[in-house]
Amino acid sequence: MVVNIADLAPQAREEYLALGRRYGCASVLAQADKAQHGLSLYAEALLLQGFGLEDAQILGGARDALIDQCARRDQAAIARSVGASTHVDALRTARRERQSGRTMLRIAVDRLVALGVEDAARLVQTALAQTRRLSSVKALPDHLHTLLTAMRHPDVASIIAGRGGPQVVQRIEQAHAELRATMEERAGHTPVTLEAEQRNVLAGLIVSLVRSANNAARLAARSQAMPSIAAAFKLTHLAPWRNRGPRKPPAPEVP
Repeated sequence: MVVNIADLAPQAREEYLALGRRYGCASVLAQADKAQHGLSLYAEALLLQGFGLEDAQILGGARDALIDQCARRDQAAIARSVGASTHVDALRTARRERQSGRTMLRIAVDRLVALGVEDAARLVQTALAQTRRLSSVKALPDHLHTLLTAMRHPDVASIIAGRGGPQVVQRIEQAHAELRATMEERAGHTPVTLEAEQRNVLAGLIVSLVRSANNAARLAARSQAMPSIAAAFKLTHLAPWRNRGPRKPPAPEVP
């Protein structure tokens, strides 16, 4: 059965969401697998105690949906990890090329002053002043752009042409493009997503169902004197949730 959590009542969604946040995907799925295996053996026994075929079908559909949601989460986590590594590499390269550009402009400004090319010399001096201190990582793309603008000036370009200038310009352009791409990608990531909410709702629905199956199994085990029924649905994968708030002091004894 395909489970559409959008069809759930708002109150039910809220309850399942709060319940699902208490458990991880692995624990919930392991308990769902155990319950489904138990149903393959004792479905008729549970049916007599209130856990019917529709409940079993909802459990199977919710389990399949949660598997898909958890797989998407894992793939997204891998993508974020790869993106973070790429971003670190881009930052390292951009910082290095920023220094290369500033070094090249220092060489150029001395020659421009010696040749009396005042306009180009002022342009380079302004660029060096604006990129003297990197206040934050966010300012790094602007620093690279400022350096590129100065190095592309015809008078500056002619001076640095025989000093490795074209190669430095090319490296800064590439570093600038890669850094902007990784920063835009990271900006598109949101910490709270619709998928996370759906995953928790599904997990809460499954926990509610396996608890119901466990209760029905315990009744069936007593009525039929078969402890194996209760064991097949025991909540072995769902650790009991405890309130993590501060403990209340014990009440004083009454004399």
